[in-house]
Amino acid sequence: QSPQTGEEARDAIGKMREIRFLPKELYNPKVQMSTWQDNVAVTVWDKGLHSIIIKNKAFADSMKQLFGIAWNQAKGE
Repeated sequence: QSPQTGEEARDAIGKMREIRFLPKELYNPKVQMSTWQDNVAVTVWDKGLHSIIIKNKAFADSMKQLFGIAWNQAKGE
């Protein structure tokens, strides 16, 4: 666990959120994905900030399912 994930865990406790971590060897993302309603936002943090929003129910539902799989596999703090 990196110092950053430790900081995130402490921040989550203060905000009464539950967070979980996947091993970095299993998943080390280079993008951030956010899903709400029928939308999926994909943000890439490289030499600038690049984002796209996809409004599609089937795609959003698939991303929510993948999140559920990852959440169930991840370890809580």
